[in-house]
Amino acid sequence: MSNVIVIPTYWTWGSERSDGLVETIYDHPTPLDGESTLPRLLESLATLEGPEFSMLVLTATTHPELE
Repeated sequence: MSNVIVIPTYWTWGSERSDGLVETIYDHPTPLDGESTLPRLLESLATLEGPEFSMLVLTATTHPELE
């Protein structure tokens, strides 16, 4: 059996277009040029001991132009 940790991430316009169009609403989207908590999470998971696992980082954007 393989263990997978799924990490959803949500992205929105950077500071240059903070008023950009939004087609999808997410609870806490990260601005593309903003500080993300993702690196800190990945570093923390890398230090875990125990059964092996994989990580799957999913991305979603608030507007198709950001894809």
